[in-house]
Amino acid sequence: MVYQDKLKNNNAFDFDDLLMQVVLLLKNTPSVLEKYQKRWQYILVDEYQDTNFAQYALISLLSEKHKNIFVVGDFDQSIYKWRGADFRNILNFEHEHPDCRVIVLEENYRSTQNILAAAAQVISKNLERKDKNLWTNNPTGAPIVLYEALNEKDEGKFIVSEIRKLIAEFKLRLSDFAVLYRTNAQSRAVEEAFLRVGLPYKVVGATKFYDRKEIKDLLAYLRIIHNPNDLLSLERIINVPPRGLRQPPTANQRPILKKLQAWENFNNLLDELRQENKALPLTGLLKLIIEKTKYEDYILGQENGEARLENIEEIFSVTQKFDALPPPDGLGAFLEEAALLQNSDEVETEKNLVNLMTIHCAKGLEFSAVFVVGCEEGIFPHSKSLLDKTQTEEERRLCYVGMTRAKNLLYLSFAEKRLFFGSLITNPPSRFLSEISENIVLVRHSSDKYLSGQEFCETPPEDYS
Repeated sequence: MVYQDKLKNNNAFDFDDLLMQVVLLLKNTPSVLEKYQKRWQYILVDEYQDTNFAQYALISLLSEKHKNIFVVGDFDQSIYKWRGADFRNILNFEHEHPDCRVIVLEENYRSTQNILAAAAQVISKNLERKDKNLWTNNPTGAPIVLYEALNEKDEGKFIVSEIRKLIAEFKLRLSDFAVLYRTNAQSRAVEEAFLRVGLPYKVVGATKFYDRKEIKDLLAYLRIIHNPNDLLSLERIINVPPRGLRQPPTANQRPILKKLQAWENFNNLLDELRQENKALPLTGLLKLIIEKTKYEDYILGQENGEARLENIEEIFSVTQKFDALPPPDGLGAFLEEAALLQNSDEVETEKNLVNLMTIHCAKGLEFSAVFVVGCEEGIFPHSKSLLDKTQTEEERRLCYVGMTRAKNLLYLSFAEKRLFFGSLITNPPSRFLSEISENIVLVRHSSDKYLSGQEFCETPPEDYS
């Protein structure tokens, strides 16, 4: 209620209120409803499968008088339940408008026959849908490549190798490729594989992993522990989370500020963390920083807090690689690597870049070759959906959307084990993979000689311009 009171006091509406208040206005004021029904006698709605209750109510009210309503949508591409969309709006449309004319668009102009067949086989397992027979005049095309990786590093190396090979053989551009994943945190392993060989890329709809606020904040804490004279890092985290401090003090101000309780507490915190750095492995140190600063509570209070928390958990997958080094050597080695990865993160002025994005972000787009990574139970489908049939069906629709972004080549990959959110997991392959017929799948393994580890590390960056 505090939030709503603030909106009211500022004479403001948020986006949800804009919809609901209009619905209430039309319901409760017949003259206003009549005015707009007269003004808009023909209603056309795109992406109808993604409408929520308020949008559905608004459309129903406006079209009620003249009944001239035209909607377009695909129930198999409804992937926004988490923000209120209800795909049953389109499934029930014929029942609510018994005189409507239904035009089923079943021809696909984008994908090869094999890609279309694989996607159709996966989505057919959903129960809450209507049958449709997708077809295309496009060629049969290459089989779907199913790659069994040893781990997330191997998965990244394979993607790099395939992109290089396809560019050389078929003269494709970097922008013809997309790497799709279920959650933003998964981009980290893929980005590192690209950065190590200088393969240009962009993260669509999100910030690159090492440029995300929460990652930069934690790196700043680690840097100021490692180097007390790093004023840039100090400036970044002096009031993050908020602690009543503003700018770092000058040399002349420090003796005065030492008397202030907030500054003294902050100094004591840094001193304590520097002492712990002498004994704790890197991951333990980072977890202690998060605990002592209450950074997790702080980040959960930010926009997209849960996704930001996933990024924090994913950075543990990186720090654990340095835990074998004796303290404090692990911190120094990690900061050196992080600096290299961040320095490779140049401003994207070039359009010819490999596209990295979540499947949600890829909706409506198409690419010559698509890699869908992390096809493991608990990742895709997401762990939160495994015990909920409705959520599992939404995950399957998401898989369908991801697969149908591909025009010519589709790669699906899973890892036998994966360092994810700081834990080593060994989840079985995604159920979606077993729903595809074996006769249109080419299985490839990490034992296949695509590029040796030594060759991968020593291959210099290429000129992709």
